[in-house]
Amino acid sequence: MNISNLPTIKSLADFLANAEFMVQESLEQYGQLADSMEMHNNPETAVQFRKLEHMEKQQLQWIEKQALKITLPEIAPWDFTWNYHNDLAKICLSDLDYLVNPAQALSAALHNEYHSEEFYRQVAKQASDPAVTNLANELADQQLKQIELLKQRLQALPKEAYESIEDMDPPNMPE
Repeated sequence: MNISNLPTIKSLADFLANAEFMVQESLEQYGQLADSMEMHNNPETAVQFRKLEHMEKQQLQWIEKQALKITLPEIAPWDFTWNYHNDLAKICLSDLDYLVNPAQALSAALHNEYHSEEFYRQVAKQASDPAVTNLANELADQQLKQIELLKQRLQALPKEAYESIEDMDPPNMPE
C-alpha cells in the first residue's frame, strides 16, 4: 500500500489535527455502519461495528489528551487530501452494504487500521520535528496493537460469521 497525497506536516499541531481528523472520520463511519446494521436487522455485524466505534473513541480521547495545551489548526474536509483507496483488492468501509457479515466488517476495519498505521509511519519518516516523529511512531504502534486485536477477533469468529447474509425481505424494485 502506498499513501498518495500525504499532507505536509510542519508541526505537532498539524500532525495532531490530521490524526484527530482521521480518527474522527473512522469513528463516525463505524457508528453509522453500526446504526445501519441495527436498522437492517443485522445485529451480529452491528456488535462488531460498535466494538470498533468504542476502539476509535478511546484513540480519539488519547489524541485529544495529547493536544490539550496545543491550538490545533482547522482542517476542512476538502483540505484533507491523502487517499487510501488505492488497494482495490481490499474491502473498504465505503464498500459495505447492509448485508455485510461480521467477517467482512472486520476485514474492512483491518484495511482501515493498516492504512492508519502506514499513514503514521509515513509521517514519522517525513517529519523534521522530533516530537512529531515520536508521536507518529507511538500512534503507529497503537495501530499495530489494534490490528492484532482485530486479527484475533476475526480468527475467533464462528464459521457462521463468514457466511453470506440473505435479505428475507429485499427492497422492491420497480420493473
